[in-house]
Amino acid sequence: MATKKKPVREDVLVFHAMYLMSVIDGSANTPELHVVEGLLTTLPEFADTSVDALVAASRGLVTEHGGLLESLAALTALKGKGIRRKCYLLCAEVAYASGSVSSLEARLLSSMAKLLKLPAADTKMILKVLGMKYAG
Repeated sequence: MATKKKPVREDVLVFHAMYLMSVIDGSANTPELHVVEGLLTTLPEFADTSVDALVAASRGLVTEHGGLLESLAALTALKGKGIRRKCYLLCAEVAYASGSVSSLEARLLSSMAKLLKLPAADTKMILKVLGMKYAG
């Protein structure tokens, strides 16, 4: 008899997405880490979760899916449009934190938008606003 797999919590999935964005171009840099840290301490989704628990669950997703990029597929478990859009927005914020979005980050954002089934108008608006926020 097969055991039913426990669904991954939304806070874990959103953290995992931000983690993926922070390391996609090699390793997380200081501005990206500061943004992730700030989001973890201010957003209600993360209020009752330890960072250690989020990191452990994120590593579990990487193992379960067979690799870092492959674990992106876990994001399909995010069901509500609001949380999918928020996930994309937070990842875009992490990407912009270093001052510019690398080509790898841009490709990851594009893949996330497709996986999360976000309308192009939503992603364009998010990128436009964050581009203005982080403009030098």
